[in-house]
Amino acid sequence: MREIKFRGISTETGQWVYGMLAYYPADGSAMIKINGEMHYVDRKTVGQFTGLKDKNGVEIYEGDIVKGAPFGKAPKVSQIEYRHSGFSVKDEDFGWEGEGIWDWDEIEVIGNIYQNPELLNPHHNETN
Repeated sequence: MREIKFRGISTETGQWVYGMLAYYPADGSAMIKINGEMHYVDRKTVGQFTGLKDKNGVEIYEGDIVKGAPFGKAPKVSQIEYRHSGFSVKDEDFGWEGEGIWDWDEIEVIGNIYQNPELLNPHHNETN
């Protein structure tokens, strides 16, 4: 069974916090519960754990930027997003694709769209 957990950037410390998610519709805030304590997080940075780890054992979350290769293609940099009831890698050649296209055993987390959006710049990808 896949572990259900979330992460978000704390509005108090600016650091990632990991745990169970709670949204409060009355004021639109989001909180993550860690060891019984609630931590406010920036709602735009909330991402769910995919249940997968990259080739280095790093947990992969929605919003992560990964480097990997679709089967039979050159390595590229892309992002993880939850789409159509599953996690997918955005691939400009194929649109949004999941496990059938990318070799998940070779993916490496290199950043995230909140702190490292420049990693998705095509000119950055050509030099790395």
